[in-house]
Amino acid sequence: METEDIIEAPLAEGAVAFMLRCHAGSELWEVPERAVLTLTPQRARSLLRLCETVRELGVYKIADFDYSPGFCAWGEGDSGEETVGEPVRTEIDQVSCYADGVRWSAAVRHTCMTFSTEEIPLSRLLEIAEQGREDRSPIS
Repeated sequence: METEDIIEAPLAEGAVAFMLRCHAGSELWEVPERAVLTLTPQRARSLLRLCETVRELGVYKIADFDYSPGFCAWGEGDSGEETVGEPVRTEIDQVSCYADGVRWSAAVRHTCMTFSTEEIPLSRLLEIAEQGREDRSPIS
């Protein structure tokens, strides 16, 4: 079964729902296959500020605890379609902001198995942040 690394769907008021493929430190680890999260224009602007700080300070990344994504298994339904599986309990969930994008990571609860998501590029964060600005009507 071949799936996309990043799947997105537009929501109201400029927000975007994402399903991001997860990757583990080892092929043998059983970790969630997908992260599901929503980025609002406000949250995108906040993440952009952290990415800008990374560039200004010349550091590799800035990480912050963030339990907003849901992590889940990914499977195949009876007729071959892709389906979201059982939720996976995690801990130490964080968002990492880099100079060119953001990704989320966590550990499967009560294990040492860590994983991270595909990266949402800076360019996509900018689009989401600007969408929120376009949707606002001017004050009369």
